[in-house]
Amino acid sequence: MDERQMECLLSDYKRFSARREMLYQEISLTREQLESEKRMAELHALQPSRDPLAIRDPVPADPTAKAALLFAEGIQPLSVRELEDRLLRMEGELRANETLCRYTEILLKVLTDRELMVIDRHVIAGETYENTIRAFALRWPRDAIQSRDGMRRIKNRAIRKMLSVAKESRLPVYGLQPGPFPPGSGSDAG
Repeated sequence: MDERQMECLLSDYKRFSARREMLYQEISLTREQLESEKRMAELHALQPSRDPLAIRDPVPADPTAKAALLFAEGIQPLSVRELEDRLLRMEGELRANETLCRYTEILLKVLTDRELMVIDRHVIAGETYENTIRAFALRWPRDAIQSRDGMRRIKNRAIRKMLSVAKESRLPVYGLQPGPFPPGSGSDAG
């Protein structure tokens, strides 16, 4: 991983962390909806049939036996299967985003307050150097940096520090794809 890739990872961190929070909420709502659909399917299976053709059906008339038979056969309504598939996809995406976010958070912990402010405001949030300089001057008036070059030096020093920590601690090298490992990076299983 080089400095440009680290900067891209940091700029994508905001998107990944926002998506992670959204996925937590979506998964929670989907689980509730799935439980509701399962309860509705069970209640529907327990209702006795009023259809005259159902008399010739080999399904027992006893609602409890009917529900037990459907459950034993693994018959579920299409909506339940679709919700389960959606839940699995979201949980997989959450695992990938969680890995990238935790990886980035580990790297951000090694920075000083000043480096973290520059990285957070300029690289992650995408603010201009001018706004970052103003915020820096408000927070540290004695050490105010008045130029873009000063901010660039702090940013580059912070990125180099994160790269060295990643290399020294042998943290896995993550790419910028939505999944945890890019193909051919040497860290993937294939």
